Amino acid sequence: MDLTTAISTVNGTADLLALVPNPAPVDPTGGSEGVSFLISSAKYIVLIICGIIGVVAGALIAIGGASKRPDTADLGKKALLCSFVGIVVAGVWIVVTNTTWSFVA
Repeated sequence: MDLTTAISTVNGTADLLALVPNPAPVDPTGGSEGVSFLISSAKYIVLIICGIIGVVAGALIAIGGASKRPDTADLGKKALLCSFVGIVVAGVWIVVTNTTWSFVA
């Protein structure tokens, strides 16, 4: 295939794609308040649960260090790391849903 054939093929494809209609975006929930309430509540509930897990993980680290049980302290460190990751994911989720989805307040 030479260059002129490739260019004409691309131009023909672009002209063909221009004929395809581009519909306006539609609210996937159809205006349902239940779905938006569920999503807006779930994102903050997840954030609160991750914070509680972080506090419990800190307590596990303290208990494991005070009682000379390194396995408990290691479990607390793993849980603390997982709660930090969960908080970051939940925070990003909150920002994305608040900025991109207009039906979630």
